[in-house]
Amino acid sequence: MHTFFKQLVFSLFLLNPFIDCNGKEPTKETISSLYDGLVIQGKNLNLPKQPLVKVKSSSSAFSLYPFVLWDYAEDIQTANPSSAVTHWNNLLGFISENTITRVITNIKNPKDFSFFSVDGEGSSFISYANKLPSSCELAVLFDLSSFVWDLDPSPTPNPGALPSPYGALPSYFLDLPLKMEWVKQMIALGVPIKEVVLDPQPIKDKKPANEANADYQLLIDFMDYFCTLNNLDVHLGLTYGVNVKEPTFSNLSSFPTPSNLAPPGNFPPLTAGLTAPEWRADSTEPLLDHVYIQVYESGMPYIFTLQDNPTLAATSLLHNFRDEPYLLGSPGTITFSTDSKNVTGTNTTFTKGSSPITEDMPIGVLESGNMVLVGLVSETVPITDTTFSVNSNPPISGSNLPFYQTEIINKWIFPFIAPAVTNNIYLMFSFENQANNKDPFFGTWDTDQFIEFLTSFYTQGQTTLPIYMEDGSTSIPMPNNFAIYDFNIFSENVKD
Repeated sequence: MHTFFKQLVFSLFLLNPFIDCNGKEPTKETISSLYDGLVIQGKNLNLPKQPLVKVKSSSSAFSLYPFVLWDYAEDIQTANPSSAVTHWNNLLGFISENTITRVITNIKNPKDFSFFSVDGEGSSFISYANKLPSSCELAVLFDLSSFVWDLDPSPTPNPGALPSPYGALPSYFLDLPLKMEWVKQMIALGVPIKEVVLDPQPIKDKKPANEANADYQLLIDFMDYFCTLNNLDVHLGLTYGVNVKEPTFSNLSSFPTPSNLAPPGNFPPLTAGLTAPEWRADSTEPLLDHVYIQVYESGMPYIFTLQDNPTLAATSLLHNFRDEPYLLGSPGTITFSTDSKNVTGTNTTFTKGSSPITEDMPIGVLESGNMVLVGLVSETVPITDTTFSVNSNPPISGSNLPFYQTEIINKWIFPFIAPAVTNNIYLMFSFENQANNKDPFFGTWDTDQFIEFLTSFYTQGQTTLPIYMEDGSTSIPMPNNFAIYDFNIFSENVKD
C-alpha cells in the first residue's frame, strides 16, 4: 500500500456520527445457508432518526433513473429456435416501459443461433436491434462463450494479434478478433451498435488478480487496436469486480495517464519514449469509454439483508466504497493505546467468523457518537484470534470497546482522479436471489425498497459520503450512472 494512501486514511479518522449499537445483524454464515430470512440476533449499526426517502411506485419505478440494462439473454436456447424472438419481444417491451438509456445484450454463437447470423434473414438480431427506440443505445456483450461463423469475404485489414511488444491474447478469448469482425460487419449492415462490452470475469477465480487484470488489459488493448486499424467508430467497455479500481481509473484516463495511477500489466505504451499506445501514438483518447462495476461480492452480503432499512444499506455501501468501518465486528471487544500499535482482543476470533480481520482492513470504535479510526491492520505483523497490530499508534486509547470494520478492502476515494473519469463508471446492481448456499443480492427486495435505497445512495454520494476524490480536499459528486444486472434475473425476482 502506498505511504500516502495510509496517511490519507489516518487523516480521515472522524467519520459521520451515524452509528448506535442496537438492532439486528445477520452473519455471513446465516446468509449463505439460510438466506431466505433467518438471522442471528445481535447488535448492528443504526442511523440517527431522520426522514427516509420515500418513493411511491408509479407504473414503473424504474423510470426514475436513466438505467443501463445488462442482458445475458440466458433464456435464448438452441433447443428452442423461437426463444430469441420471444426474448427480444420481452426486452423491447421492458425498455418501452422504463428509462433504459443503454441495453448491453449478449451475442450468442452464430453457428448455433441463426438469429445472430450476419445474413439477417427473417426475424433476426438485425431486424430486432433496429426496433430499439432512439432513446436507448445498443451495446453488444461478449463473454467467454465460443464464437464461430464463416467469414465471407475475408476482411481486410483484420488484425489477428496485437503488434510487438505485446503478447498473444489469453487462451480463453482467442476468438476476440472474430467477435470484433462480427461487430464491424453488423454495423456495415445498418445495425446501430454503439458499444462493444467484454465480460471476461469468470476467469478471475482461476488466476491471481494481477495476472487476470494483465490478461484483461490485452483484451482492452486489442479492441482499441482493431478499431483503430479498421476505422471502426464504436465505444468500448468492460466489466470489473467491485474492488478493481486501478485498472478502471487507468483505462478511463486520457494519455499520458496520471502518474499517481498504477496501471495493470500490458497497459500501453510498452515502448520507451511513447506516451500513448503504439498503434495510435498521436491519439490521447482513453482505451475504454465505459467500465461497469459489479457492486456485489460474495464477501460483502451484509447490505443486501437490510430491506427494512434501505437508507442504512445505502450508507453502509458508501462506507464500503470509502473503506471506512461500518460493520460491527463480533464477537468480543478490543483494547488499545496511543502508546502502542498493538491491539488486544477479549473473547475475539479475529481470523475466523463471519468477517475475518485481514491486512489493511480499517478498524474503528465509537467515541462520543463518532466513529474513530483505530488504524489499518498491519501488513507485516501476524494476525491471531486475539491480537493484531495497526500501522501507526491509534489517535485515542480504549479499553474493552466494541469494534467496527469493513467486509472487504475497497477504497475508491484514492487515488485521485479527474471528474471525466467518474462520468464513465457505471455501478451495476444485481437482482439475483439464489438459494443453493449462494449470497443473495437485491432479488430479495421489492421495488420501493430498492428505489429508496438507490435514492439515498445517490443523494449521500453527491453530498456527505462521496466515493471519488479529485484531490485531497475536493470530492467528485457521484454521477447517476446505474445499471441493472440482469434483464432475466430482474424480471424474475423484483417484486412490485
